[in-house]
Amino acid sequence: MGKDKKVFKIIKQIIKWIWLAIEFLFLIVFIYLQAPLKILILIAIFISESIFLPLRYRKWFWAGVGVIVLVLVLWVFAPEKEGDWKPFTFDKELAALEAKNKIPDEENAAIIYNQLLADYNKNTFEPNCLDDEFIDCKTSKTYWRSKDYPEVAKWINNNKETINKLMQASKFEKCKFEATSKTLFLFDMERLGAFRQWAILLLRASNNDIAEGRTDQGLKKVYCTLQMGKHICQQSFLVEMLTGISIKSLAVRNFENFVITGNMNKKQLGTIEEFIGEVRYDWQSDLSRVLDYEKLLFKNMLSLFYEVNAKEQYRFTRNPENMINFFLPPEFKIPPQNYLQKKRAKAYGIIGWFFAPATPREFSKTIDAAYQKFYETADPNFDWRREPQDVKFSWLSFKLNYKYFIEMSSFILEPAYYKIHDLYLRSCSEKEGALLLIALKRYKDKNGFWPENLGEIEGLTKEENFIDPANGQSFVYKLTNNNFILYSKGKNGIDNGGQPYSYHRDKENDDINIWPLKRCQKESPKETYKEPNDTQRD
Repeated sequence: MGKDKKVFKIIKQIIKWIWLAIEFLFLIVFIYLQAPLKILILIAIFISESIFLPLRYRKWFWAGVGVIVLVLVLWVFAPEKEGDWKPFTFDKELAALEAKNKIPDEENAAIIYNQLLADYNKNTFEPNCLDDEFIDCKTSKTYWRSKDYPEVAKWINNNKETINKLMQASKFEKCKFEATSKTLFLFDMERLGAFRQWAILLLRASNNDIAEGRTDQGLKKVYCTLQMGKHICQQSFLVEMLTGISIKSLAVRNFENFVITGNMNKKQLGTIEEFIGEVRYDWQSDLSRVLDYEKLLFKNMLSLFYEVNAKEQYRFTRNPENMINFFLPPEFKIPPQNYLQKKRAKAYGIIGWFFAPATPREFSKTIDAAYQKFYETADPNFDWRREPQDVKFSWLSFKLNYKYFIEMSSFILEPAYYKIHDLYLRSCSEKEGALLLIALKRYKDKNGFWPENLGEIEGLTKEENFIDPANGQSFVYKLTNNNFILYSKGKNGIDNGGQPYSYHRDKENDDINIWPLKRCQKESPKETYKEPNDTQRD
């Protein structure tokens, strides 16, 4: 019997030391993972109990643990009033941003755009007559007459009121759509879709005007498209900035096509030069403004896990459906949770207390620090040759805290800003290339043939237009049979023969084509615009 007691005592001691070793292992692992201090203190308490607490007091310790667990269980299942709790959002910060960027209504093109958006119907801008890919391409990229595509002409005529309002909006230099806590999450993608459709509508109408002799009207519509792109670039988010750059590029390409294939007078050529010269790509101010909103969007995404009441008291969200429904339109709202789902959400709040800060304003400072490297990219002296950090998940680098999540999210976003800057450089190159095309056209009109090299058009345009913004070098110009090619060597500064970047070809290519433009598939390479006779002119 004594031997059995001795064996039991030894086993008990072994189990005690194994348990103690497990506790120490947990402590070491959580220290390595940089777990929150609350977790480390909890583990340290259990280790201290195993080492320092006398045996006669341990049952009271575990009784206390049991009481705490019981109290937490009772708290989870206890009935409670809903109160005035709502999802927390950084409304004060958003209000400050909106006040900073506010535009008076009498100067704001968004007032007119909002009137158009109120009546916008996507189906109106996707007529059956444009289902044919060739007709779609032909009318949007080349000049066409109403007699050749009567259904498209009728469609444009039915949208004259929209065109007139867009032309009215183009007279404004500034545009600012209101940003709210809801639009920070669900910014109006339909609005961006409408702008893209309006841009194509304007360019189709312009191509028709020019083909039928209404040249000045056609050029004004292209300028309207250019202004519309500028207006979108003045908005709050990266996706809007990218959409605006894309629409401006469409307008510049349309001007390029008219410069080379059209037969315009000197005044019209000067007008186009003036329009293109007005194009601005201000990376520093545009990016800084957009980052303010994008950073606030990230903060609001994490703040969704919190609720706040009228007394500005915070708690972890206990009604996830309210968190989601706060941002969804009424027709998409999800039904309330059942009893067990609500209790489970309340229990998650206990876990959240250990791992997340007590209020959303605490992690706000961490996000500010993480976004600082993005603000540095707005500096004109930022070194873009430095590649962004290559982010690869590894358990060795994994950290068990909210700061790690924020930092990793920012590292994942970093390459996107490099890509956006590449697009910015591309757009700047396209603008300078378009101004070179105007100088080339002037030379051709004067001499009857294209120049041998770009040196022969010096004096016909500003010196800075010869410098490619993408690489600081010159553009590549080569004569072909009765024509020419003009392109940028891209960011890498290597002449790839005008071959752009492609997933399907050599990915080292990054040239930016200026001229010739891409044609519709069924279009003959020799097909060019013919000026209407005098009876067809305005």
